[in-house]
This record gives sequence, structure tokens and C-alpha cells, in this order.
Amino acid sequence: MTAALICGGIPVPSFAPAVGGHFETKEATMTTTAKLTEADLNQFTGSENWYRHGINRDVLFTDGAKHVADEGGAYWLLDAIAIAQRYEKKVATEEFQVWTLKVREDRTASLFTDFPLDEITLRFAKKAIYLPSEH
Repeated sequence: MTAALICGGIPVPSFAPAVGGHFETKEATMTTTAKLTEADLNQFTGSENWYRHGINRDVLFTDGAKHVADEGGAYWLLDAIAIAQRYEKKVATEEFQVWTLKVREDRTASLFTDFPLDEITLRFAKKAIYLPSEH
């Protein structure tokens, strides 16, 4: 299994904010200490709350996406999606986006750390990040 962050078939470069606003690639080892499970995700079938992203204020996210961030230690994943909307023109011009993170069997992936699931999919449309079950 390869590690990749893909949006609508377009590979998105792995990057992390660095000093001075530049981006660099990081390789990290994943652990399984977080509390996120597939069963948890299946419970989200809508959202009562909408949260504004801290870096890209034009982007919102749902209760389900917030749960992924809180319980999976994955605010970095929401950040990657929100930042791509501002800086990746190929991505930002897509009205409907499907983001899939796949983690290698040895629990490594580019940029991402401590994510407990082998794979997760988030969607982005109408300036909001959400779980597939929340649509």
C-alpha cells in the first residue's frame, strides 16, 4: 500500500508549513495511540455545527471532520485540504473534491503522523470539509 494524499485523482504534494512560509516534505512514522475508529465515523450522518478553519477562513468543516481531527489527532489533515484550496490551483478549481489518505502497512506516510486508521476519505464542496456519510 502506498501513502498518498489524492484529490479527485490529482496527487497533492506532501508539504508542511516551515519557517518563512516555505514548504518542505517530511517523512514520519505513524502510531496507533489515537481513539478514532471506523465505527465512530459511521455515526455521523449530518452536522449540527460548522467550524471555520483557522488558516483558511473561507473553509468550513463539519462535526464529523472535527471528530476526525480531535480523536485522530488530525488537524493537519484539515489543514492540508484547506491550504490546498488557497495554493493549489488544480485542486481549488474542482467544485467537488474527494480526499483520500492511505497509510502504509509500516504506519508511515509522507507528512502525516499518528493517524490511527489505514485509510480515510473526506470530501470538500461548497467550501466545506465533511465525511462522506455527512452528505
